[in-house]
Amino acid sequence: MRNLLCVAAVACLSTLIGCTNGGDADPATDTALVSGDVWTLGNTPCSGSRVDALLCDNATTCYVGCGQNAEGDGLFMTSDAGATWSAPADEAGGYFATMRVDHISRGAEGLLYVAGEGDSSYRVISLDTSTGALNALYTNGTNVDFSFTAGSFARNSTTMVAESLTGTGIVVNHYNDSSWQSTHAENDGWASGYGWWNGSGEDGHVQVLDMTVVDDEILGVGSTINYPPVVYLPPRSFDFGSDSSGDDLADQMWESVVLNSESFSVWDGECWGIDGNADGLAVGCVDQDGDRGMVYTIGSDWKSSAYQAANWTETDMSTVVEYADPAGLGHSTWTRMVCRGDDNFVVAVGADTQDDAGWLAVSKDGGSSWTDLTADIVMTNLDSKFNALFQCQVVDGTLFAAGAGFLASASVSDL
Repeated sequence: MRNLLCVAAVACLSTLIGCTNGGDADPATDTALVSGDVWTLGNTPCSGSRVDALLCDNATTCYVGCGQNAEGDGLFMTSDAGATWSAPADEAGGYFATMRVDHISRGAEGLLYVAGEGDSSYRVISLDTSTGALNALYTNGTNVDFSFTAGSFARNSTTMVAESLTGTGIVVNHYNDSSWQSTHAENDGWASGYGWWNGSGEDGHVQVLDMTVVDDEILGVGSTINYPPVVYLPPRSFDFGSDSSGDDLADQMWESVVLNSESFSVWDGECWGIDGNADGLAVGCVDQDGDRGMVYTIGSDWKSSAYQAANWTETDMSTVVEYADPAGLGHSTWTRMVCRGDDNFVVAVGADTQDDAGWLAVSKDGGSSWTDLTADIVMTNLDSKFNALFQCQVVDGTLFAAGAGFLASASVSDL
């Protein structure tokens, strides 16, 4: 029996979704769904205060990663939209049971990529979900530049990138380039990109906090609490992840764009999430100065227009999200993740850091206008609130949003 956050969904959902006591429950058999007219609510098997990764293949099959607050048990899957959860089968007979999972992605070839911190210094592992075959893609090295817990991982048709969960470490592997592989054979084809920002036009160390692949381009976001928010875009004047100085380092990565230029409100803070599709990009950030969540969106012409901050649409989520504040604490609206669906549908999720209550807002016009749906979720079967949301995804016309012990889903057409 696995130690999960909640024993049964109905007990938790009928209070506040704020389950705090662990219980013996089997994610492979426990039913955990409560359905309303629009929203379906259930649990996730991640303990602690967050869900670190979410990947949905379709409207019924999803994976969640439990990492930063989990005592192992890092990867679970559902094939019934969250009614039941179990560990995916693998050839090692349960390898992920002790892995802290920080990021999950699905490659174009069908493999599941799992990043975090696993046994035997494994940091990025591929899983063939049809056969259970495992393959270690990135393993910690002895050099400090190659030794970190993976925070996120991205792979396109030519290149793999893994970045540090807690620092500025980053490694690059051009896996289809035989010359690159020969040069970096000592580290299994990986090269350190530490210090790449020195050529990006930005000051100081810039931390990558999330990455994604859009139209076969690897993009990222990040920064730190005392530095302006940054989006990392494909370079226009050099090759991505290239070694310009011949010192075996990937010293050229992205072009950096500070999102809150003089045309916007200037503040310091980091960006936690990025997503994109044919309609454009969305970025979710936190204004550390004003304690508010921010969202930046741009349309399908992003490959030409995104390099100028003034072309992005900026939304202050504190003007969108409405909180009941009976304690008079004030509220924050930290944006934790954003996701995009078809037809310019954009989602932002986050938390009020005063009481850890979650919020969710959507836009149906690419980010020009927003609607707060937090109260609609609460009205499904909750007394007043739900836990902080950290992940979202739109797939096959269904929106999924996940937090600690909480999963909400709805058909986009009903929102």
